[in-house]
Amino acid sequence: MTRHQRRIVILLAVANTLFLGALLVALASHSGKASPLGLPTPVPTYQAPVRLAPACRRQASQMLYAAGVTGVAALRDQTLRFDLVHRITQDRPAQYAPQHAWTAFDVALALGDAGCQGFQRTEIVIETQDGGEHYRIYVSAEIADLRAHRLGELSELGLLDHVEYRVERLDENPL
Repeated sequence: MTRHQRRIVILLAVANTLFLGALLVALASHSGKASPLGLPTPVPTYQAPVRLAPACRRQASQMLYAAGVTGVAALRDQTLRFDLVHRITQDRPAQYAPQHAWTAFDVALALGDAGCQGFQRTEIVIETQDGGEHYRIYVSAEIADLRAHRLGELSELGLLDHVEYRVERLDENPL
């Protein structure tokens, strides 16, 4: 490197250092103050995910078991999710699987009444097993709608208008 090129590199390094120093001073003088538009600076907050208390999970499992339903309950993003399994038998064909959603709705309301908190919505996923055709059924509803129905403020048809429902046929050989 020539002497002239070295001088240019040194001058650029000094100019860069001065610029970065001025930028840091400017940032330090504005930290914690309002933004240039006069708006308050937002304070980042972190909210830890709410988990379903062990006692509530246990209670949900016991209520599902008592109703003859196999599954688990979990809480995520203010949604109480039930993952249920419908085992197909001669006495209980695949057409009976959606009935588990009503059981899960009852369990969700009972959990809320028992003091389990952190959910405003319930989502139910039911998978059929042991049959020739496999299905996954998705059902979801707002807890407020379920309570309104229980109190008689929302008819069964009105509730059904608010419930999201879809059925997906699962490929028997996904590979």
